[in-house]
Amino acid sequence: MPVYMEMTNHDNLTIAIRDNDVNRLSRSQAYLRYLTKSQLSRIEELYRSMDTTVGDNSDAAKLVLHTTDLKNQLAKQKTVRSAVKQRLDVLETRQVTLAAKLDQLREEEAQLTRNQVTISKKAIAQTVSSQVIRLQPPIDAPIRRNFGDPKKSSGSHWNGLLYQVKAGQGVKAPAAGVVKFAKDHKTLGKLVIIDHGNNLYTQFAHNDQLEVKFGELVVAGQTIAKAGQTGNLNDPALYFELRVNGEPVDPLLWIDG
Repeated sequence: MPVYMEMTNHDNLTIAIRDNDVNRLSRSQAYLRYLTKSQLSRIEELYRSMDTTVGDNSDAAKLVLHTTDLKNQLAKQKTVRSAVKQRLDVLETRQVTLAAKLDQLREEEAQLTRNQVTISKKAIAQTVSSQVIRLQPPIDAPIRRNFGDPKKSSGSHWNGLLYQVKAGQGVKAPAAGVVKFAKDHKTLGKLVIIDHGNNLYTQFAHNDQLEVKFGELVVAGQTIAKAGQTGNLNDPALYFELRVNGEPVDPLLWIDG
């Protein structure tokens, strides 16, 4: 209510008291009750507003504290996750390295097994060489390359003997057997292969002329070819190879003398 109205009513109350005006006094009293009630209502509303504000401020403070706590927890979790990720990366790298090493070890183990099998076969062949059969020299000529000598052109090794011969020199069967191959070969020239039984085979390469045919029976010392330089040779030579159970072995271990 405007101040001038409050002042007017106050004056009226003063006049009413002074003049003993009951009606005016009654009206002023009613107005005072209304004014007091209104002011009390405004005071209560103000207190409620203050309580709400205080409550809001308290909740806001709690929310700020809670948010700060959550941020701290998230920061710690992020740090932990980062450390875990780094550890996982290290473990994955180690796992890849270990897998590669394992593959390498498996390959080395497989290679050792293959080498052992090869060595065993050669050992068996060399052991039985003095017990099963003895061979005659296939030709009377000096040896230019021995079994196992390296080949300069390919980096591999000789699987037999290379004899330095004269063109047309006779090539002899080192033991009795059956001719299994007697014709031209792309790189070995005119080639003869003899089966001596017991999984033992001899072959004679770079001949100039063949003296036997496929399926023919031969005896030790029989002429089977004339030496030459057919195939991939530039000079006359005889390549003599001995195989036992499919594996090349050193013929000198089998040849008498």
